[in-house]
Amino acid sequence: MIYTDFKPDKESVKLIKDNFTSLYLKQKFILPSPSGNGRFTFFVTEKTRSDAVSDCMLKYDIEGGLDDIDIVPLKESEIIKMINSLFELTMDSSKDVASEATGQDGYDSLKSFESLDLIDIKSDAPAIKLINTLILEALGSNASDIHIEPYEDHFIVRFRIDGSLTDVISPPIGLQSAMVSRIKVMSGLDIAEKRLPQDGRIQIKAANRNVDIRVSVIPTLYGERVVLRLLDKSLRLFDIYEIGIDPRFIEHVKTSLSKSHGMIITTGPTGSGKTTTLYSFIHSMLAMFPDKNTLTIEDPVEYQIPKISQMHVNSKIGLTFASGLRHILRQDPDVIMVGEIRDPETAGIAVQSALTGHLVLSTLHTNDASSAFTRLIDMGIEPFLVASSLELVFAQRLLRVLCPDCKKSVKLSKRDIDLYFMNDITEDRMFRNAGIKTNAGEECAGGDADAGGVSYNESIESIEDIIEKGEFFEQAGCDKCNHTGFKGRTAIYEILELNDEIRSMVMEKRNSHEIKLKALNNGMSTLRMEAIRKLASGVTSISEIIRVTQEDK
Repeated sequence: MIYTDFKPDKESVKLIKDNFTSLYLKQKFILPSPSGNGRFTFFVTEKTRSDAVSDCMLKYDIEGGLDDIDIVPLKESEIIKMINSLFELTMDSSKDVASEATGQDGYDSLKSFESLDLIDIKSDAPAIKLINTLILEALGSNASDIHIEPYEDHFIVRFRIDGSLTDVISPPIGLQSAMVSRIKVMSGLDIAEKRLPQDGRIQIKAANRNVDIRVSVIPTLYGERVVLRLLDKSLRLFDIYEIGIDPRFIEHVKTSLSKSHGMIITTGPTGSGKTTTLYSFIHSMLAMFPDKNTLTIEDPVEYQIPKISQMHVNSKIGLTFASGLRHILRQDPDVIMVGEIRDPETAGIAVQSALTGHLVLSTLHTNDASSAFTRLIDMGIEPFLVASSLELVFAQRLLRVLCPDCKKSVKLSKRDIDLYFMNDITEDRMFRNAGIKTNAGEECAGGDADAGGVSYNESIESIEDIIEKGEFFEQAGCDKCNHTGFKGRTAIYEILELNDEIRSMVMEKRNSHEIKLKALNNGMSTLRMEAIRKLASGVTSISEIIRVTQEDK
């Protein structure tokens, strides 16, 4: 037997939980389970002591002694995983906890919560029990945030799952103050201060996973509103083959990452996965060049990466992106990651770093890739410096992925295609057949670059062909996806690679629309095009690409 075969029935689970706590079993490195017909299976490790075996035999009143026991040796990690799984799956749900709660008590501090796993914390206080249960449920649902929102006569708890908020429970109104106070205690905030916004941080273990929780509390008309941002440090890093980049562009990305200088920027709104993309770049780059000295400055440090040094911004003591970056340059770096370029000073130092022998990775808030140039120039960076330093610019969004267990196939009629994609098809045909008029009004029907226009790259598959060959699905909903029809997310990318023509346009301060047209001619695929490719390959739905790429139409 191996631990994956361990599937006790309800009576066995009840017997284990009635006699032992999860904390006791973890401390003793033992899991005693009834196996039927009066026999028992004791899962043990090298650290299991004989007195623990004797205690378990006494608890179960095993008369036949060791003759009635099968001993199964396991690794420590395996037995911990089994114990967590057993107790996590049989915990009360947040709805059950909330329905049992009646009082406002329970925000007193459990001082050992940082060193204990939430599964191991036992408390009858409703607020403590409910907060612990909500955090475990959120992690189990892969939620990124927990929202606690007070209103006039009720308050609700919502999870942000795959970018969308989902109602979870509406606990008794009497628990609101206790829950907020409990969170304040855990994050080291002032529980007496209810008039001012407060920010804090909680570091916990949950189901044997190290979790960093960023806490934001603000006063509202009907009480304090709380948002918990969950950062699961146990999540693995992705490489560039796994984050959704079209295989056509992978080699371009790898070439840019292998350079010793220059700047790579990702753009997009908050929550579009920019930092995850940069982490994947670093992860892949370290696999190719393990001798690189890599340093980061972030706000906050979301995931800890082995073999790189990460710095956390702290504006209260004057440690900003600009000041931190200035000091990083004295650490002999090869690669620098700047979490975000927010101000002219940070932008200036980042650009100068890219021009003086460092590879710089960073993010900007713009809607598309071509707007990154004008944003940097608006920050006061000289156009020739922008053109010389940038190597690649990414714009990105996150699309929800259809649940593979319940998605259903759909046939698109001509009316559907006209309704949803006519603008895309018309624009694509115009680029291919009718030429493009630049803002200067010069037509380039034949793609005459000297005339000031651009011609569309004919090697790119047309939108019409993609849709014609596509296989389409829509969301349905099942228990595995919480009846949303979606499970997980993938990224879509607009990747703009700089060449001599685009660098010249940047130095001439040409507008972002003209630069975008030139990039399209060079083979760039827009966010909308990439979304349609994902749709046609059965990854996502029409409603989802409309939601995410409406502004790109």
